[in-house]
Amino acid sequence: MRSFKAVFLLLSMLMPFTTQAQNKIFPYKYFTDDLPNGLRVITIPTDYPNIVALYIVVGTGSRNEVEAGKSGFAHLFEHLMFRGTDKFPTAKYEDL
Repeated sequence: MRSFKAVFLLLSMLMPFTTQAQNKIFPYKYFTDDLPNGLRVITIPTDYPNIVALYIVVGTGSRNEVEAGKSGFAHLFEHLMFRGTDKFPTAKYEDL
């Protein structure tokens, strides 16, 4: 019984190391570069020639509003853009 407990303890300690590679959130190899202007570029090489995908992620929204007493601007601009105003209705945004 004592050896069983020792083996069980050893296996439970090694378990995180064996499952870490299997449970990766993003299973592909990638490279991250931070440019001098603050732009972070993530490159994911593929075996497919002449195929490029571009995603631009912008860190905006309420969690990025860190100035005390100044919050809600992202929500306000969202309403202005998608619901429009009297002087600039939604149809004008569609023309842009």
